[in-house]
Amino acid sequence: MALLTDGSPNTVGSLKAIESSIADVAAIEMINVDVKMGVAVEEISESLMVYLIQLGSQDPQAASRRDLGVSTVVVTAPLKRWHALDSIALVYRDAYHNQLNERYLAKWKYFNAVAADARQTLLDTGIGLVNQPVPKAPVPIAGLSVGQWNPASYIVQIAWVDALGNVGAPSDPITVQLSAGTAPTVTAPAPPDGIAGWNVYVGPIGSVPILQNSSPLDFTTPWIASLTEPASGTPVGTGQSPDTYILSSNCFYRR
Repeated sequence: MALLTDGSPNTVGSLKAIESSIADVAAIEMINVDVKMGVAVEEISESLMVYLIQLGSQDPQAASRRDLGVSTVVVTAPLKRWHALDSIALVYRDAYHNQLNERYLAKWKYFNAVAADARQTLLDTGIGLVNQPVPKAPVPIAGLSVGQWNPASYIVQIAWVDALGNVGAPSDPITVQLSAGTAPTVTAPAPPDGIAGWNVYVGPIGSVPILQNSSPLDFTTPWIASLTEPASGTPVGTGQSPDTYILSSNCFYRR
């Protein structure tokens, strides 16, 4: 799972799965949905920060919460839904203010209400926290070397790994086109503090990228493919799972 600080938990496509006309409304009213999803992340982050501070000692990370902020909060399914509904509400809010259209007003009020319900569902089921947050990796740099991979287009992603072996959310995918007699190389950008290594995942377009390294890579040299085809291994993940779920009355730990 991604962390709340990794960026928007949703895409325009996932918003359309809830409200099919949202992209059309945004286009008509010249509203940038990506911007609204970013605003929703900010609003949710502020709301959760206040909530966690108010929990006091019920938050297992209370002593460092002000320094941590919401960097340890995991995007669980209830949080993802809250974000989607809040993003849709923000779009309809702006659409209403543009046109003073009663239909937009009704939609704004409705999605505000269901977003509040989604927030309560998150609090009732528990906010997922990790002990050591590993951020989402940025997009790597892909290149070509001499090799014998099948000529095709391949997807490449990387993920940060910390000293404890925690793997963060993968980077956004990039594509590398291989011709005859070539193989891919991948270079990782400079890592943030606390990152010990990185993983690289590669797969043909249309497939799930697969882990290509047997142990986390260091940052001194690029990864260079040495086989004639992608290695078989672990599929790319979605990030860290919660170590702790915290509720308003108590918290319980993942077994």
